[in-house]
Amino acid sequence: MQPIDGALPANIDDLPLLIPMGIGLLLGAIASIWLLVRAFGAGIGWGLAVLLVPVFGHVVFFFAHFKKAIWPTLLMLLGMCLIAAPAVFLFLKGKEVSKDAVIQSVPAKTNAAPGADEPELRLTLTAAKREDYAQLKSNKSFAVIQWANKDVTDDDSELLHGMVKLRELDLNDTAITDEALHVLEDMPKLEILRLARTKITEAGFKEHIEPMDTLMELDLRGTKVPAKSARDWKAAKPGRKLTI
Repeated sequence: MQPIDGALPANIDDLPLLIPMGIGLLLGAIASIWLLVRAFGAGIGWGLAVLLVPVFGHVVFFFAHFKKAIWPTLLMLLGMCLIAAPAVFLFLKGKEVSKDAVIQSVPAKTNAAPGADEPELRLTLTAAKREDYAQLKSNKSFAVIQWANKDVTDDDSELLHGMVKLRELDLNDTAITDEALHVLEDMPKLEILRLARTKITEAGFKEHIEPMDTLMELDLRGTKVPAKSARDWKAAKPGRKLTI
């Protein structure tokens, strides 16, 4: 999730939230005109009061002419709710509840002979506290790492050096750039990489991701990697999966 700096959507995935906001603005405009017409219908003084002193005039007119004001007022309230809904949703979406890192030990998914597989370690740091990131420094045996936090930077990615057993890495919605991708050189078994809504560009993709022969699944939604380059990567090896 991304920081909420205002009422507008922070990324392209949230753009549909502009629809209720637009509808709310339209309803608000209609309600205002409707109320103004009703106020002038009750008298020039009421009309000027609502026009020149909107809030105070509206409140007084509402109580003095309840039947005339009720429906425009309800329509206006509905519009205000629709306008506020996206901001409330994005605010709640941006408030992550910190939780402890989770380490799981599960049967490895390999093609090794029966009995030869060792349990693989999976680490979930998504929404975890920053102090839990130290898990990456003290243990290099993880096969799966979920680390989709907004505060993960290029400097933090240095903790991923030496993850030679890693086969799946989730860095969706982090603040990393192309500079962080050099750590992938330490991951000879990496098969799944998620980089949605990061600052990865075509240059970083070409230099660090495209040469990885082990990589079979890639998520590049919301990045600056051109669709053609991503599709060429997918077509270069049968069985690859791509999300753009």
